[in-house]
Amino acid sequence: MSRAWSNDTAGDTSPELQIDKLEGERTLPGAIVLIEWPSREAAEAFYESEEYRPYRERRRAGAINEFTLLAGEDMNNLARIAG
Repeated sequence: MSRAWSNDTAGDTSPELQIDKLEGERTLPGAIVLIEWPSREAAEAFYESEEYRPYRERRRAGAINEFTLLAGEDMNNLARIAG
């Protein structure tokens, strides 16, 4: 399950997804993608997989980005499977 949104709120029809920085020096990202994994091991296995490798290499070559693993749960039930 994944959820993506953009910090560009001009065409945003989902105000609950607005990103507001409260603290810090970093510039807000242009987009955020959250992917829920059944475990940390599953996320790491996908990231290191041969299937994902060509996409990872292209992404690294053409973009400045960060990947972060967050432990937690969907307390507000905002994450949904599209479809």
